[in-house]
Amino acid sequence: MPDWSTHVKWARELGISEEIADFINKLIDAPDEVLRNDPSELGELYRREPHNVRLIITGHDWGKRSKARLSILRQYCYNRFGEKGVLAAELHHVLDYIAYIRNPENLARMIINALTQYGTRGLPMVERIMLMRSYYGSREYQLNVKKLTMELSKLNDQAYKEIITELLKVKAEEWSLHREVLEFIQANLDAILVDVDKWIKKHIRTKPVDHENRKLDEWFKT
Repeated sequence: MPDWSTHVKWARELGISEEIADFINKLIDAPDEVLRNDPSELGELYRREPHNVRLIITGHDWGKRSKARLSILRQYCYNRFGEKGVLAAELHHVLDYIAYIRNPENLARMIINALTQYGTRGLPMVERIMLMRSYYGSREYQLNVKKLTMELSKLNDQAYKEIITELLKVKAEEWSLHREVLEFIQANLDAILVDVDKWIKKHIRTKPVDHENRKLDEWFKT
């Protein structure tokens, strides 16, 4: 996801110090490095049971996997830096999320996965899991992802931005984001997308194997 310098830049714009932003970046992306020498109760637990802490509480992108992990992350950040720490953590995750869905293939997979889960609702759990597992491993799934990816890559910037804006509202509710963070992102989305696009074009490359994929390759490089 975006490099730490991008996270720090936007944290400063939100009124968060570089010191706090740097710490939160490392805490979320490399929690082992922080907790290894941290004097807090969580640090002590990590030194006793590092495997269990990584498995149950932290891990890379700490807070991304579940609301429970995000809640613990928020509490840790608050204990360390107060409200600014919480805002920095939320901003970090939102910027990562924007970078993720700005990639058309990621967005395509997210949309198709959501439709698949919706379409299998009401089925017995085991049957539902087996159906989704079979579909996600099929050639049909890969072709559908490729087709939707191409369609999304043809959208103009405004249309894609509107999709991102709507998804951010959903994610804000899911994560119970502070209004301050959401309103800040909404007000600065154009400039944030400029930074995100620079990061994507620098780090993501596709291998064009046909005419359609070549168009997608050009989307990433232009």
